[in-house]
Amino acid sequence: MHGIGRSLSLVAIGVAVAFGPAGCRRPATGARPAAGPQPPAHVLLISIDTLRADRLGCYGYTRGTSPNLDALAREAVVFETVGAPSAQTLISHKAMFSGRMPLAIVAETTRARLSDLVSLSQPQAFVENTFANMKPRSLVERLRGSGYRTSAFTDGRWMTRAMGFDQGFEDFNDEGGHFARILPRVSHWLRR
Repeated sequence: MHGIGRSLSLVAIGVAVAFGPAGCRRPATGARPAAGPQPPAHVLLISIDTLRADRLGCYGYTRGTSPNLDALAREAVVFETVGAPSAQTLISHKAMFSGRMPLAIVAETTRARLSDLVSLSQPQAFVENTFANMKPRSLVERLRGSGYRTSAFTDGRWMTRAMGFDQGFEDFNDEGGHFARILPRVSHWLRR
């Protein structure tokens, strides 16, 4: 698959999220590579909800708790300083996919004032509704518009079609199941 296209996929395990090789797009017949730096052929972003960096070998932990992530980290870019825009999975991932801060999303989606938000009687329902229904152009749509193939395989309460995470993906599978059940679906898609 090297050199024949670019891809992005989302694999969410429990409340873990990963972007990675998802398929390939063949260049048009006779197409010549553009001059200058080329974007990567595949994009892989792993976001694992509630996982502590200080318990991973790639961040210096010595007890061997993460051999597979450590091996991946040796071949990848590892960010050493990262902060979540929210303590809530749905909000953090919507912000990550849209490139927008949570309060900006709320203001744009609901036109609510901050003083109104403080006095909500059911803030969780408001948050779920607001962030599930937001539709700004997403990272996935931008990558797809740049020629990436996009696919998602998810599990977990928040990373679902009902919460709007299917936006921009060519294929979106939120049948769920643990990693052992999702990985074969991902492998099948990659082989296709």
